[in-house]
Amino acid sequence: MLGDGEEQRSMGVTKVIALRKELVSRSAAEDSSSSERQSNSIRLFHIPTINMKADVYYQLADIETWSQQPPEIAHLTKDSIEDCRMKPLLLYHPCHNQTVEQHVKLVTEASAQVPGFQRREGIIRQKIKSRSLMTKFDTKMQFT
Repeated sequence: MLGDGEEQRSMGVTKVIALRKELVSRSAAEDSSSSERQSNSIRLFHIPTINMKADVYYQLADIETWSQQPPEIAHLTKDSIEDCRMKPLLLYHPCHNQTVEQHVKLVTEASAQVPGFQRREGIIRQKIKSRSLMTKFDTKMQFT
């Protein structure tokens, strides 16, 4: 939302700042009770429910139930987040490299071979492990 239109950026900035205040107050409460911190040391991932009747992308998940800020903006200061109200945030995520293309091919092959998530996951992990154990030759000279 921080990289979208002016209205969406404003909503995103407001939500991120509110989340950060909540995280600060939550960490202060955890510091006061060390036993609670030990029981909550593992952060659980909860799959959000998807609103299939959404008209815009930010209505797909209920952002009012968010309890964590996105990791992509965790390093940003409050001032740089506030600046997003005026100009969109641009993040650079290189995602089209040779490794990504190889894994896309691997996932496509696995889904053609077996049905079901767990079996497909098993084939993918096994092929990656097998490839890491194989000797790699960069040139023909190394092969001979």
